[in-house]
Amino acid sequence: LKPGTVVVTKQSVDSLFQPRFEQIILGKPVVRSTELDGELAEELLQCGKDLAEFETVIGNTMCTLDFYEGQARLDGAFCSYNEDDKQSYLAEAYAAGVRNIEMESSVFAAMCKLSNLR
Repeated sequence: LKPGTVVVTKQSVDSLFQPRFEQIILGKPVVRSTELDGELAEELLQCGKDLAEFETVIGNTMCTLDFYEGQARLDGAFCSYNEDDKQSYLAEAYAAGVRNIEMESSVFAAMCKLSNLR
């Protein structure tokens, strides 16, 4: 995407492109859905179009556990892959609908879903 494009998140996905948030509660893994309200996403997309100040798209946001290797960066203290590996993974992510990468969306989406918040 062009820099400055606003991504309205349809669902948060993990690094395997699955719409889930795994949390350890009382020593046991609990998996929650990270799908968000599709109707709200469409409404927000329309708001972006109406403003016509920046490009707005709907896509998945990949939530990673770290800022460097989890996001396919090459500039961290450690890097266990090369540029070709990075580009291959990012192509897989794009094919899975990922248009944004960050570190908070999965817990946010899971809690919204759990609380029945749009």
